[in-house]
Amino acid sequence: MASRISNDGLWRVTYGEPNGYTRDELIARQPEKFRVMLPGNPTPEQYTLVNISPYKVHQRLAESMRVGRFMLAADAAHICNPMGGLGLTGGIVDVGGLYDCLVGIYESKAGEEILNTYCAVPRAKYNDVVNPISSENLV
Repeated sequence: MASRISNDGLWRVTYGEPNGYTRDELIARQPEKFRVMLPGNPTPEQYTLVNISPYKVHQRLAESMRVGRFMLAADAAHICNPMGGLGLTGGIVDVGGLYDCLVGIYESKAGEEILNTYCAVPRAKYNDVVNPISSENLV
């Protein structure tokens, strides 16, 4: 994933690497990664590397999206790798679903038990759709 993050030519480039490399090894591998994956096959002389920030990608789902009156949604409920936009999309869907449930309760169209349904649906979608696709995006 490459995206411009400033008007003065600064870009963020995100890509996956296998586990086990040290920070120095990752830095040494970076020029070849950019050469292969970016348009024009740039060499280090053609850009300035401002920062490198390796991190371990996590795939996690909270045990419950509801504890009493407290509800979880989006990254508080589940996280996945940044490749593919599934975390953002899943978060938006969570908030929309939770909003609908809360409006239903407020307008007396549903009882508080609707929140249990809210909790079950995103968990199933994460397990059945998001997590498998997101995990595949890591490869």
